[in-house]
Formats: sequence, structure tokens, C-alpha cells
Amino acid sequence: MKQSAMLVLVMALLCFAVSLPAQEQTFDDGTGQARLGSKEGIPLSEMKLTEDQSRKIEDIGGNYGEQILELRSRLTVKQIELKSLLRDPKARQDKILSIAREIRVLTVQIQKKMIQYQLDIRKVLTPEQIKTWCTLENPSPKRGRRQ
Repeated sequence: MKQSAMLVLVMALLCFAVSLPAQEQTFDDGTGQARLGSKEGIPLSEMKLTEDQSRKIEDIGGNYGEQILELRSRLTVKQIELKSLLRDPKARQDKILSIAREIRVLTVQIQKKMIQYQLDIRKVLTPEQIKTWCTLENPSPKRGRRQ
């Protein structure tokens, strides 16, 4: 019974783990031009960054983006596998719980990568930029190599 309750809890957490888009709103900065922002701050793409900061952030994002994309791909495969096992009357409980544990491990790995990404971005930003930065952004995977 405990294992069934744990499985239901894991499934419920997976349902709620789907990230929702942040609500965006526009702000008038007094110049007559509205800028896009969210309750959580200004996205990096809207911040005034130096060329050096932009280059470093792009490199950081590319590195973490590829790693996180790979982890999310593996997570999606495991989630599909879990759904399939849950619908299979012949599936063994230990196999279902094993896949649920793998999903939990991948989720934690993604969270750790996201936090490390944000810590690396903080090293590039000034203290004033850190105060206004929206930390809810995901790094984007690098599309090809720059020369």
C-alpha cells in the first residue's frame, strides 16, 4: 500500500512539474517605450549587456543548453516508458518503481544544471544587473559552432 501511495505521489508531482509560462506584462520606463518584463525581473535578452557579457552568456547558455536538452530528452523517454508500464497489466511493480526513481534522479539533475547555469551567469553580470535579472530563463542549446 505504501508503494502504491508513493507511486501516486510521484505521478502527481510529474503532472505539476510541467513548467508554466511566466506571465508577462509591459512596463513604461518614462521614455514612452514599453519594455517587456515579468514579475520576476528582466530577461537577459532585454538587459543592456556589454559585448563581452553577451558573448560569455551565449557560451554559458550553449554549454548548459546542450546538457539540459539531453537530460530532458532522457526524462521524456522515461516518462513515456512509465506511462506505458502503468497501462500494462503484466508490468511488475518493481520495474514501475525503478523507472519512477530514474525520473526523480533525472529531474534532480536538471534542477542542479539549471542552478549551476544561473550561478555561472551571475559571475558575468554586475550587481545591479543581478538585482533586476529574471532567473526563470532556460539556457538555449548552441546551434553549431562559431569560428
